[in-house]
Amino acid sequence: MRKIVFICLILLVGSLYSLSKEEIKCNKDYYYGEATANVYQEARDKAIKELSEKIVVNVRISTVNQAEESNLSVDEYVKSVIETYSIATFKNLQEIRTPFGSKMNVFVYIRISDVQAIFEERKQLIYDIYQESLKFEDNNNIGNALKYLYYSIILMNSLPDERLEYKDIAFHTVLPAKIREIMSNVSLITESVREISESQKQVILAMRYKGKPIQYMRFHFWDGNNQVYVEGKDGRAALSLYGASKVLCKIEAFLDYMYYEQRREFKAVSDLWDIVKKPEFSHRIEVLFDKSDTETQEPIISYKDSDILVEDSIVLETNKLIEIIKANNVNKIKSVFPKDSFLQNQIKCLLEYNHLQIVETKSDVEITTTFDGYELRSIPIIAKYPSLNKQTTDNLVLDFDKKGKLTNIQFSVFDDMLKLATQNVKNEEELSQRKTLVKFVEKYRSCFLYRDVKALETLFSDNAVIIVGRVFEPTPKLKDYKYTAYGDQPDIEYITFTKNEYLNNIRNIFNANEDIHIGYNSFKVLTKNNEPGVYAISMRQDYASSRYSDEGHLFLLIDFNDELPKIYVRSWQPGEWSDERMIEISNFKIN
Repeated sequence: MRKIVFICLILLVGSLYSLSKEEIKCNKDYYYGEATANVYQEARDKAIKELSEKIVVNVRISTVNQAEESNLSVDEYVKSVIETYSIATFKNLQEIRTPFGSKMNVFVYIRISDVQAIFEERKQLIYDIYQESLKFEDNNNIGNALKYLYYSIILMNSLPDERLEYKDIAFHTVLPAKIREIMSNVSLITESVREISESQKQVILAMRYKGKPIQYMRFHFWDGNNQVYVEGKDGRAALSLYGASKVLCKIEAFLDYMYYEQRREFKAVSDLWDIVKKPEFSHRIEVLFDKSDTETQEPIISYKDSDILVEDSIVLETNKLIEIIKANNVNKIKSVFPKDSFLQNQIKCLLEYNHLQIVETKSDVEITTTFDGYELRSIPIIAKYPSLNKQTTDNLVLDFDKKGKLTNIQFSVFDDMLKLATQNVKNEEELSQRKTLVKFVEKYRSCFLYRDVKALETLFSDNAVIIVGRVFEPTPKLKDYKYTAYGDQPDIEYITFTKNEYLNNIRNIFNANEDIHIGYNSFKVLTKNNEPGVYAISMRQDYASSRYSDEGHLFLLIDFNDELPKIYVRSWQPGEWSDERMIEISNFKIN
């Protein structure tokens, strides 16, 4: 018993003892910085700056080669890289505060071994992003696979080590080799070439990776006047060539791998972008337009057989819409859909903001029942965003009421997203609920492309919001979901702030009347084990306009247990990637 008391006393005395400033300064195991200023925060910032400079001196020797590859001196380069590690937030950064007359003296210090641990954290981040890139490759999402591999290289080039070997992977050789391997296995094959008019032709390309359809990929080519950026989805990319470019009989396509406008997905990548060396990977694919298709009178939509009684009405309404898009004539909308002002405005925005073209190739579409009618999925289109020099291959999903009348038009999600959301369901009720979730995501995405700020404001209000029907309908909350943060997750004040900031950015973009494009890098449907009918949608979203781009994590909690399905929770975490910080369905409980 006496021995136990004696040991406890030793531990207590040891815990009460701490090093003095002079002892730390003489100890080679520490970095330190000191400053005096009128206010505490200024003194702390200056002390951290001095500490950073000591780290720079220590690290500079091993980074001479990296610095020579940039446009900065060695000290400038190392200092800039060290700053991307956010020293002020180091968990083991300690400080001593001492009054100095009317001023404040702040002394900050950290063990050298703790700084090395920060480098280890970056190595772990590189490893995690690399593992995600392999998952994207497995799903034939080549665009995101290349992006994540390249971001890993950016992070790797910020480390003092010239050769990075971590968890038995030689990243300094594996990462560039993987990018080259993926690029070498991508093929673009001409499926058809059709003359749309005297000044325009349309080219349909099949996108393949190791012979299989590519879920998502971007590339660019020179059309004689501009660099044109093309986004292909679900195994297909459609090009619209007009003016002088109509005479082209081939293009040289270059795969996109940098994804500059999405660099904010990882704060460290964004901070490092203008500092570290960014290697280039050039892989040219020559595409010959050697399959001319002159039979333009052939129907481009093929309807799968169904037993839906109002199919004839649905087909008629669909053909009306296709003719309006082909004619690109907003003046015809009122005469074709004379009694529906909502649909008139939607089609007008569809054409004016997205410059649509119907993809002139035969496509199979399917009519199925929905929560409140029918849907036709899906009509392939090209959307063009001139100020972004961008063409995207997309699909439209059409909604109809129970009489077969067109009620709504949405941009679809990837085919693989739809499959992922509806696989492994337990019964027909769950399948119906999950399809409703997908339709909601499509409606949400379309709000951006229609510039429908009112719908987004309703969606992000503090009310519950009904997600089925033509528009988002606010409704009183019948229950309350309490949020509990765990670990490093944000508090409720942060969530409220970023949600408002998100809406303000969207309003500014809409008001500026710029081209806008929105996409999703990932999409998950989550459930609560003990609460049937309660789902969460978790997805990475990016959007870009002519002057602004952003990326972040969107979380939505939806409850099907009321009379109509409703959203109760919505959050936006800009630039967030860490799994530990992302909001999840487990953070919420019904009060």
